[in-house]
Amino acid sequence: MNKFRLTRCLSLCLLGTSIVLGSAGTVLAQQAATTVTAPGSRSDQIEEITVTGIRASVQKAQQIKRDAAVNVESVTTEDLGKFADASVADAVKRIPGVQIQRNDDAQSGDRASIRGLGSQYITTTVNGREAMSYGDYGGNLRSFNLDSVPSEVLTGVTVYKTSSSELVESGLAGAIDMQTLRPLDYKPRTASATNFMGIAVRGDYDDLRKKTSPRVSGFIGSKNSSNTLGAYLAFTVATTKRRQDENEAWNVTRDVRLVDTVGGPVTTIPKAAVADEWNLRVEEFDRKRSTFTSGIQFRPTDEWDLNADFTYNRYDIEGSSYTTRIIPGEAGVYNGIFQPGGITFDSHGNQTGLDTSKVVYDNPNPSIYDLASPNILLGQEAQANKSKSYSGGMNAAWQQGDWKIVGDLSGSSVKATSVFNEFYTYSPPINFQFNGSGSATPKYTIPPSFLDQSQYRCIYSAHFGDTTPGNPGASPACYFLNNIQFFGDRSAARIDFTRTAGNLKFKFGGRYQITHTDNRFAQDFSEVPGSEFAALRAAYFTGRSRDTFPGLGIGAVPLVDTIAACHASAGLAAICNKSAINVGSFAGAFPSGTTNAADVVNAISFGGFHNNSETNLGLYFQVDAKGQLFGIPYDANAGIRGIKITERAQGFSGETQIDNPANGSIKNFAFVPVLKTNSYSKYLPSLNLNLHPRNNMNVRFAAAEVMTLPQFEDMSASGNVTYAINAQGQPGTFSGGNVKLKPITSLNYDLTVEFYTDYGGAYIASLFYKDAKDFILTDAQNSVPIAGFTPAFPTSTTLYNVSQPANFSDGHADGFEVGTNQPFRFLPSPWDGLGFQANYTYVYSKFDKPDPRATYGFPGTSKNNINAIVYYEKYGFGARLAYNHRSDYFNAFGDGNGYRTAYPAFTQGSDEVDASVNYQVNPHLEIAFSGENLTQKGRYDYNLYPSFFRAAWTRPRIYSLGFRATL
Repeated sequence: MNKFRLTRCLSLCLLGTSIVLGSAGTVLAQQAATTVTAPGSRSDQIEEITVTGIRASVQKAQQIKRDAAVNVESVTTEDLGKFADASVADAVKRIPGVQIQRNDDAQSGDRASIRGLGSQYITTTVNGREAMSYGDYGGNLRSFNLDSVPSEVLTGVTVYKTSSSELVESGLAGAIDMQTLRPLDYKPRTASATNFMGIAVRGDYDDLRKKTSPRVSGFIGSKNSSNTLGAYLAFTVATTKRRQDENEAWNVTRDVRLVDTVGGPVTTIPKAAVADEWNLRVEEFDRKRSTFTSGIQFRPTDEWDLNADFTYNRYDIEGSSYTTRIIPGEAGVYNGIFQPGGITFDSHGNQTGLDTSKVVYDNPNPSIYDLASPNILLGQEAQANKSKSYSGGMNAAWQQGDWKIVGDLSGSSVKATSVFNEFYTYSPPINFQFNGSGSATPKYTIPPSFLDQSQYRCIYSAHFGDTTPGNPGASPACYFLNNIQFFGDRSAARIDFTRTAGNLKFKFGGRYQITHTDNRFAQDFSEVPGSEFAALRAAYFTGRSRDTFPGLGIGAVPLVDTIAACHASAGLAAICNKSAINVGSFAGAFPSGTTNAADVVNAISFGGFHNNSETNLGLYFQVDAKGQLFGIPYDANAGIRGIKITERAQGFSGETQIDNPANGSIKNFAFVPVLKTNSYSKYLPSLNLNLHPRNNMNVRFAAAEVMTLPQFEDMSASGNVTYAINAQGQPGTFSGGNVKLKPITSLNYDLTVEFYTDYGGAYIASLFYKDAKDFILTDAQNSVPIAGFTPAFPTSTTLYNVSQPANFSDGHADGFEVGTNQPFRFLPSPWDGLGFQANYTYVYSKFDKPDPRATYGFPGTSKNNINAIVYYEKYGFGARLAYNHRSDYFNAFGDGNGYRTAYPAFTQGSDEVDASVNYQVNPHLEIAFSGENLTQKGRYDYNLYPSFFRAAWTRPRIYSLGFRATL
């Protein structure tokens, strides 16, 4: 921490201490019976408010916000575990200031944003324990997948917009805590009942897939008549059938030559932004989930409260992605000379049109199939994404007199695999037209000949099935396999002490947490022998077709079948069975070396291996107080949290030696094991002051330093080095992770005013500012040495062009939030059942460092965010109409290289409308119907400008009907 930030940290601590303790004599004399505390434990969040409907749920969340010492929002039992919400994300998206980024790729899960700031800046906990999910099947683990937690087992979710020292370290955007049931807190329908149970059955209909998905959940529990011992079991079994269409452009830079008139002078546009391929996909997935949750609670006396809980969650996604890939021809089209009308660009220099028939090639005979000519690829990607997670813990609370001690032990583990494999075949040369003008979905014009499946062949196969020795068609690559395996586990111990002295509470304690992650990656391109072509063709081409992404203009596309091809012959089955990849270095403990050279060539990609261990020791001290400040009642807390982080990273550095920079042919290659470590400490002060100038008014001020840790993959020890035998004055290259990264820290300030009406309504307004340090971006340095690196092969190279994540820049985000909740109880019956809740959040973010990328704002940050709900509840009938909006947001930085990552990516703003109705037949039976995404709004991504198409996804309408019975 630099001197300036240390000064600010100490000043904030001193300010908080003076406010909290400044009127200590008055406070100690008052000896009030109760205090208002931050909702740091579950008992502070779900006690004593009986929820019986939508309105009561909204009122409970409002009461929690009003009483909390920190600025929070919540969603409670009435919203979770009932038919209107199929997932945690569906309920959380109605929380003021929260937006959801949907699972559009069947891998990343549903994720939350708080006040427009993305999920990578949020700390997520379950029962106060930092949660672990599968991320992007091993990547992006700091972003929590909300759909990995079944909504049926939760009793509430709390969103922290400000922080306090007693809480697990909050992220830059805030924190989310999910609470599972404690059996002694459960209130059965019949007050005297000691046994309770319930079952819910629902069906979801996807209007794109045209399939119905079943979902069954239930719970059973019991507690003794003295309410000292209770236990419960809960389960969920669901199969979700979904269809999603995708249109994705792989945008790259190419030097483009063109003429304004036939035979005229040639003009060259250097590094033009063009599409190397367009991928049209029809994705159909069956998402299967099974969960089991249990809990036991023992409260033998008023002094002791003992709890244990366990959750198992299995989440499998299996399905197919039918691909039609439109390829202009890497070495053909863009190396030719475009005639008038052959290619067009917008005012920013981005490609908006292409006509491959209007190209004059340097090669006078481009028709020989070598990927030099425009063609179509057909493929079916068979996917299997699976995850299993276990989590649980034991918690003991003891309270006597002025002391309270809480101890907690917890553990969790995640195992996730992502496997996809496909055969793929290419058409003969075929011309097509592309029209991508405007921000709407691009359109394509392709001649009907692309439907003739008899003409398709494998890559580099001039003659499909030709087995002539030496002919490229004798052994073309035609099968691709991708396999990712991720293992993660986390264990933690925590202890908290509270000493009450009148209206002062002194809190102190600590937490020690260990996290391990292990990522393995394999790829395989297999050749299909010419002797297997006949069997492949017969099984692979189905003769069926299917409509693809709406509005593309190409109609139905041929369907192929990878699974059928894998069973067509023994030879093809042997190729497909590589998907097991059951070889030594890919299983068991993280390897200390490359044990099997064949693995490197055929399957195992050691450069994609990385193993991280992270230890987190946190100690805190906090003072809570209640009293008067200049005659105005207040409650407040101030404290400081000290964190020590230790990182240990294992991986492999892939070294490639080339003959010389001129010819670039590979001379030597090796994977070298790498081990790197890093350690640092941070001090995070916090202050929360809540003034009550009137009984129905809160004026809150909060200031806290928070932090977001680097992604594990950014701290990978793995990388790739390339250098020459004789460098001839040219540097080598290096790309990889950086274990020396510092966390992103931010001093967050918040000023909130809350006004509560006599009829249960509220008006709320907030101003916030985030002063962030050390944002992490991929950075490039030219002609620098690599610290601690010694080449494995002889070379004269000492300097390298290095590309790796770095603490690139500081930045800031500021904005405001306004909201209201209005239950119209003052209206005459039956209109007194109406209610309205709305929230608007504006966020402006910017990086400080001068750089073209610095103008984009923080990743995942939307400037404008709206949540609105209209609800009605009376006579056992309830209805809710919800609207969510978020404006365009920056998604990811481009690295200028890869097909999918060459340019910065943005997501266009979206609007979503949901509705639900329910009817309480009697105290034990409820019926509910809901519709999600009624506007059928999809997602549109672009590079740099809305006219520069990046990708688009459809999103279905989903209709649900459910029944819930309880005892």
